[in-house]
Amino acid sequence: MVMVMVKIDEQGRLIIPKEIRERKKITNEVILEETKDGIIIKPKSALTWKQFFETKLKLNWAKVRKLDLSEENFDDMWL
Repeated sequence: MVMVMVKIDEQGRLIIPKEIRERKKITNEVILEETKDGIIIKPKSALTWKQFFETKLKLNWAKVRKLDLSEENFDDMWL
């Protein structure tokens, strides 16, 4: 585990070092989880097929449900 200290600017932004972003595959979105001890920053999880059809293609999931790809990881399917 790596511990790094970063500054927070006047707008409340912080920069995650490039090495950590690359290692954790962080691109443009993260999930912030507040705990009693602080804040956990997690990479946003990959889209499922259901999320892809509904958000990116704007399709009615009930119509494409027969494909049964709802639990597949969209990012893994491109390999």
